[in-house]
Amino acid sequence: DPVFMDYDREKFVQIFSNLLSNSLKFTHAGGKIFIAAARKNGDFFVEIKALFSHINHLRAFFLTMCLTLSGFSVIPFLSPYMVSNVGLTEKDLPFIYLIGGGCTLFSSAISGKLADKYGKKKVFSIMALISTIPIFILTNLGPSSFVLAISYTSFFMIAISGRVIPSMAMITSSVKPQYRGSF
Repeated sequence: DPVFMDYDREKFVQIFSNLLSNSLKFTHAGGKIFIAAARKNGDFFVEIKALFSHINHLRAFFLTMCLTLSGFSVIPFLSPYMVSNVGLTEKDLPFIYLIGGGCTLFSSAISGKLADKYGKKKVFSIMALISTIPIFILTNLGPSSFVLAISYTSFFMIAISGRVIPSMAMITSSVKPQYRGSF
């Protein structure tokens, strides 16, 4: 039976071509790429069963979920917290992201080099522990000077990105080579 879909053609082509391009790019020589589509109870879906059948893949998905939730349980509230509780003005907020983002440009490269030199798991563990310090400080920070607030938010961004770099390397290496394009 033919399947009819209501979709944005341009976005569908982009998503499908990205999926296929990444599959080709990251599948080892001689590997196979499987794309399966089916209809179940009248709904059309693409099945990626193989990805969810390996324990390492499930662990990688869980780690990704935990990292995302832990970072984004603080990040969305950073701006309103800085204005309401710390005493910064809304005009000060861009500097938090400009300076913190600038710091992460340099610290991310350092984190990656440390992960290569000392091991991804070790650097991740240390940075995950260190990242609790600025999270605790920021979530308990009262009225403070602009310089102190910028220092703490920059430390927060450095620590958060410092754990993301080795964790992404661990997650990528946990996936079986034949599934890397679809992971």
